[in-house]
Amino acid sequence: MAAPPPASSFKPPAKPRFTFDASDPVAFIASSKTPSASEFDRNRHKKLAAKNWDAFYKSHTQQTSNLNGQFFKDRHWTSREFEALGRLPGIARVELPGSEEEDTKGKGKEKLVDPVVLEVGCGTGAFVYPLLEESPTTRFHAFDFSQRAVEQVKAHAQYNPAKVHAFVHDLTAESPTLAEQLASAAPEFWVLPSDPASPPQPSTSHLPDIISCIFVLSALPPKAQAGAVRSLISVLKPGGTLILRDYALHDQAQLRFHALPSQNYASVPSLLSAPVAPGEEEDEEKGKAWYRRGDSTMCYFFTAGEIEKLVKEGVEEGYRMEGEAV
Repeated sequence: MAAPPPASSFKPPAKPRFTFDASDPVAFIASSKTPSASEFDRNRHKKLAAKNWDAFYKSHTQQTSNLNGQFFKDRHWTSREFEALGRLPGIARVELPGSEEEDTKGKGKEKLVDPVVLEVGCGTGAFVYPLLEESPTTRFHAFDFSQRAVEQVKAHAQYNPAKVHAFVHDLTAESPTLAEQLASAAPEFWVLPSDPASPPQPSTSHLPDIISCIFVLSALPPKAQAGAVRSLISVLKPGGTLILRDYALHDQAQLRFHALPSQNYASVPSLLSAPVAPGEEEDEEKGKAWYRRGDSTMCYFFTAGEIEKLVKEGVEEGYRMEGEAV
């Protein structure tokens, strides 16, 4: 029989932080009896949203420097994940034999010329700069709610005002408009890469061909989401692509909020949505999957129908939805 390890090296198995049965998420959420935040706390979190996101970037930037690690990891996967980004010049898409992409190869998949991409919620540039490496002739608008995040985008070694227009913008505010913010790019940004003699001024041909909105809508209060989508679609080039990816209702991230001991977890409950009283109907902020994280940033979990409704209400003419909720 092998000798037991020395007492000093023995470590008991770590207990899971929390456990839950995800086989029936509706029943699990109902049984958790997670309390809702007060109206005062809901309004306070909305008012302090920019401050909370600045604190988020400050905290994780310091954490990265202290641990010599990288919290904000570059998104090198986006050009493989989203077909629209595969149309940027210089990016080679890998198409599997026999796939739908292979069957429709050449049909509407020609490369874009002098493309412009708008990233919503750019963070520290984890989306923009990997794509700029692959597609040096693409120009990028990039904005974030957090001043600290935009400062990090501008501090990047690859930052060039002729290629990247980074700015602070509140997508829920009426003024300045997103169109006004886009038009404020440096003159050199408007010079077409294919025509250096083109006038250095904005025009309708410079509208974004692609808008990327990845895990952004969920960070907005529910009442502000429809207006945010309308704002994005208003600056999208006709025939352009809006990329949406976000949290889905009843996924693991949502269930963890209900697995936490909410009453002892924080002074303010994690569930921001107000409860629906008997006889009442749901509205934008009642009976919804709207939460606050431990760092006080907000998070919403969507149904596929909610996403389609947001897009449908923001489009004046026809559109086509692709992809699915998983």
